[in-house]
Amino acid sequence: MHAFLLMFHLFMLFVRLNLCFTFCRIVIPPRLTNHPFQVLSPTLISGAALRLPLVESSSSAGELQGRLPFGGFLLFGDDSELSRLLLEMAQLPLSPVHAFLILLTTFFSFTVTPTCCSDPNGEFSVTDYETFAFHGDYSPPAPPPPLNATLEFYDDVYVEGLGNLIILPGVTLSCPVKGCYILVNISGNFSLGQNGAIIAGTVHIVANNASFGDGSLVNVTALAGDPPAQTSGTPSGTEGAGGGHGGRGANCLTDNQRMPDDVWGGDAYSWTSLDEPYSYGSKGGTTNREEHYGGEGGGRIRIDAAGEVEVLGSLLANGGDGGLKGGGGSGGSIFIKAHRMTGIGVISAAGGSGFAGGGGGRVSVNVFSRHDDTVYFAHGGRSVGCPANSGAAGTYYDAVPRSLTVDNHNLSTDTDTLLLEFPKQPLWTNVYILNYAKACVPLYWGRVQVRGQLRMSGGALLSFGLFHYPSSEFELMAEELLMSDSVIK
Repeated sequence: MHAFLLMFHLFMLFVRLNLCFTFCRIVIPPRLTNHPFQVLSPTLISGAALRLPLVESSSSAGELQGRLPFGGFLLFGDDSELSRLLLEMAQLPLSPVHAFLILLTTFFSFTVTPTCCSDPNGEFSVTDYETFAFHGDYSPPAPPPPLNATLEFYDDVYVEGLGNLIILPGVTLSCPVKGCYILVNISGNFSLGQNGAIIAGTVHIVANNASFGDGSLVNVTALAGDPPAQTSGTPSGTEGAGGGHGGRGANCLTDNQRMPDDVWGGDAYSWTSLDEPYSYGSKGGTTNREEHYGGEGGGRIRIDAAGEVEVLGSLLANGGDGGLKGGGGSGGSIFIKAHRMTGIGVISAAGGSGFAGGGGGRVSVNVFSRHDDTVYFAHGGRSVGCPANSGAAGTYYDAVPRSLTVDNHNLSTDTDTLLLEFPKQPLWTNVYILNYAKACVPLYWGRVQVRGQLRMSGGALLSFGLFHYPSSEFELMAEELLMSDSVIK
């Protein structure tokens, strides 16, 4: 009987030691972390042969976590004699007895809780690991704590999963690289706390509800990636003109051979996607062939919420400033889709200021129930070289009532916001051209048809036709035409 118990305890000791190599977490001593290491991970293949292929790793952290496969070893150094010996031993055929022991050990690995302790001096340690396969009292792990430390990245960041993401007050999540992408795709709620900030080239949030606290900031200003291909939003030459997007960029050049309406900076683009904008703004021009001084274009912000969006802070996708030697960058894109929206925040995709101002960007809101008093900006940037000619206004589209607003925020301009083909089915309900915005339908024959109001006020101008043709035709169809201190020509 005693002999049987002794054999049983020896067998259990063998099982426990093997499980330490099989399932335990490996902790690398700090003084060894500067050495490259290799993990030998055996794989059981057909023919009952056990092989140990080398798996390279470049980790330099102080801890390597995870499960090593059955019989795994951790070796340090590039060329290990033990590694060679193990590989030679792996070529030996596996006997039926050894195969039976492997299967029996694997069975015990799911029914026994191993506890392995190591040298207390920490030379090489294997910490406790508790299997969970057959625990009747298993409970899921606790959710991660809220994000409470400022983090800075230099590459794209993706946060996906079930549950909530809470960024505590005062915390900044930053990736200050042009075109850097921060994506949050969660099943629960997203919250950016008071005075918290997210900075990147693109910020895309998908959640059940999204909340932006008082003083919070989502800022993609002057962090645009490349604008869409085959667009001419970035001006050429050394005129220091502004970049274009929702509106054209301004140009302070005086050219006696061209009409004033033929002089502009970067051109407008992305008209067909103004209801769901997702284009970067464009860079402004420069006044020096040797160095580019233009401001960068605005980035992209997109928020998709199944429930409610609360905006008490600022969502900014403005173009960058070009200073005295460069044109302003054009504004970027902001799109919000939700069932309900509240708040008194600021949403802006304005053009940057510079020697010539950049054009405004594009903003669109698709929200069924609006209870917000949010301020929207998509105006052009100021021009230092020609103060009376700011960048052209961008567009703000409200998808539920299908209304389009072109508002230059009382900045005078000679530069156009292009209104291309209007939708025929369904018709837009209202079109507003306000506060010195200058809109143009650049077609030889054009039609502007809306179901409700066409309202113009505050020095607004709406022009039809092409300037190089002596005449053009247009149709203007609306239920109401309201004009105050404005011009149609």
